[in-house]
Parts: sequence; C-alpha cells; structure tokens
Amino acid sequence: APRGGLTAENWALGWHRMWAVEWFMEQAIRWINDPATDPAYIKAVRRHLTDILHLLEI
Repeated sequence: APRGGLTAENWALGWHRMWAVEWFMEQAIRWINDPATDPAYIKAVRRHLTDILHLLEI
C-alpha cells in the first residue's frame, strides 16, 4: 500500500503517535480536567508531535 514514500515502520509509528496525541488531549480535557496536570500533558503532547514530524517527514 502506498505510504507517501515512507517506510512501513515510520508510517505506522507516526500515525500511532498521532493517535497518542489525540488520546492525551482527550484525557486532559474531558476526563482529568485539572489545570494543575496540564504541564505533564503539554510535555507529552509536544514530544509526540516532534516524533510525528520526524517519522512522517513533515
């Protein structure tokens, strides 16, 4: 299947990280909803977004 020239590993890991970002945001906003925990979630989301840029070659 075409993956925009990406290896299967990079494509899969990139999209897995994207799913993880969505999951972290959902947990932080809907279920936890505690601004005191935001710094931990911000750090995790930024780390995953950086990985996404690298893995999906954006």
